[in-house]
Amino acid sequence: MLGWVSYKTKAEREKDRKDFNDRIFPYGEKQKEKAEEILKQLIPSFDPEISVYQYLVCKDLLIRQKEEFSDEEKIHMITKALKFTMKKKNKADLCRMIALCEADLLVDESLNYPDIETIVKRVKKLEEI
Repeated sequence: MLGWVSYKTKAEREKDRKDFNDRIFPYGEKQKEKAEEILKQLIPSFDPEISVYQYLVCKDLLIRQKEEFSDEEKIHMITKALKFTMKKKNKADLCRMIALCEADLLVDESLNYPDIETIVKRVKKLEEI
């Protein structure tokens, strides 16, 4: 792909979109809805378009990482990836997003996410960095 020009067919683009959705939300629409619900609770300035986009980028980066990164490296990597969509450097929201992505990666088909207090404890640990 060159800039805004795409040489993929509509079917190829649909397959890419499906593959992406399956990678990010392997348990389907219910998982997506649950993650969005928690994201709204964690991020006071929740914006449906921007916050969900940032969450997708964050989770995709965490899924694709080939090695274990320290918390500091995760924060740096995700900050760099989101630099154009973060209105201001808001470390608190970034840490909330990372903590939810980490929790999301650990759920199974039962979609038993940790409670908000558990996620917030992880957020506080990330914010200390």
